[in-house]
Amino acid sequence: MTENLGFMQGRLVNMIKKRIQAFPILEWEKEFQIAKQYNFTKMEWTIDDDGFYGNPIINSSGKNKVKKLKNKFGLNIPSITCDCIMQNPFWKSKSEENYEELLSKFKKIISSSREIGIDLIVVPLVDNGNIENVSQEKKFENGLKTLLPIIKSTRIMVAFETDLNPQENLIFIKEFDRKYFGINYDMGNSACEGYDPTEEIESYGSRIVNVHVKDRPLGGSTVPLSEGSLQLKKVLSELKKSKYSGNYILQTARAKNNDHVVELIKNRKFFLECYNEL
Repeated sequence: MTENLGFMQGRLVNMIKKRIQAFPILEWEKEFQIAKQYNFTKMEWTIDDDGFYGNPIINSSGKNKVKKLKNKFGLNIPSITCDCIMQNPFWKSKSEENYEELLSKFKKIISSSREIGIDLIVVPLVDNGNIENVSQEKKFENGLKTLLPIIKSTRIMVAFETDLNPQENLIFIKEFDRKYFGINYDMGNSACEGYDPTEEIESYGSRIVNVHVKDRPLGGSTVPLSEGSLQLKKVLSELKKSKYSGNYILQTARAKNNDHVVELIKNRKFFLECYNEL
C-alpha cells in the first residue's frame, strides 16, 4: 500500500518557530530531494495565512517551480491542508470586506491547486476553525454556496476535518454533495476525543476521502505512533472493511532531537507493520 502512503509537507525538514506544522518557507524545495532519497512518493501541501501570497502555489513562477520539482523527484502532491482557513476562517470574518477577501483567498487556493494537479483540499473545522454559533454556521454555508461553481468547474474535492462525534459528523456531511465534499479522517484527533473508530467508520466511512495518520493521548497533543490512545490496527481494519482506497498522510509527531527524517521513517515503519498485519 506504499503507493497510497504520503507525508505532510514540512515533516522532513526543520520546524518553523517550534510549530509542529507550518509551510517550510526556507526549505520547501529541499524537501523534494529528501523525499526522493527516502522513497516517499506523495506529499500533502500546506498553506498558512501568514505569508499566504508568498506560498509557491499562489503565484505563477512558484507553480512552475513546483511542477518541475514534482517531475524531477517523482513526488506527487494529491492534496493540500488549508491551515490558513483554520487560522483565519471566513465564517468568523469581522466585516463584509474581510469576508470577501477570505473567500477570494479560498478561490485562489482552488484554482491554483487544480493547476498543479492537486485534487483534494482539506478544510480543518477544528481549533480556531470550529463553527461556534448559528451566525457562523450561516456564513459558512453561504460561503460554500458562493464557492460551489468553482469547486464544480475544477472538480476539486473538499474534505472537512472536524472533531464532531460520529452521529454529529454524519448529520453534518449528509448536507453536502458527495461528488464534491467528503471527510478528512484524522486518527489522532479521534483518539484524543476518545471516539470509537468502529462507530465512526460505520457511521460515515463511505464519506471519508483522505486520512491523516497521527497519534494523540486522550485529551493530549501529538505523540509518536504507538505512544498515545490510537488503536491503529483497529482503525485500519475498519477502514479496510469500509473499502477505503484513498491516501494515508503521515502527520505524525516531530522529533524532540530535531532529527525529523528519522522520526518520520520510524513512524512510517510502524504504520506499515500494522497495515501489513491485517
